[in-house]
Amino acid sequence: MTKQRAAIIKVMRENCGHFTAEEIFLLAQKEYPSIVRATIYNNLNSMVEEGLVRRICQSGQSDRFDRNPIPHEHIICTSCGNVVDVNLPDFKERLSDELGCEVEDYELVIHCKCPDCRL
Repeated sequence: MTKQRAAIIKVMRENCGHFTAEEIFLLAQKEYPSIVRATIYNNLNSMVEEGLVRRICQSGQSDRFDRNPIPHEHIICTSCGNVVDVNLPDFKERLSDELGCEVEDYELVIHCKCPDCRL
């Protein structure tokens, strides 16, 4: 593992949330001032392909990256773009039962306005 990849993993472990590549770059740069954006993007793309992190795509906004690669649900605020994990108990199993086949992977994103943006 390279020190750059270790820095990315450290940033994602020590900070809760779903970060853009730019946010990860800015946080990693504090510890590794010489790190460059291309390194962040290349490592994140590799980590997504390897199943180590999950990419959350948002129309018209930068992708965000989730340190939890296990399929789970997200709520995205349509105003501020904040991403929050949500737990729908047994969702995968219920969906598998409904479809009559085993669901291997899924992405469920619910769009709404967060409590802060509703004010």
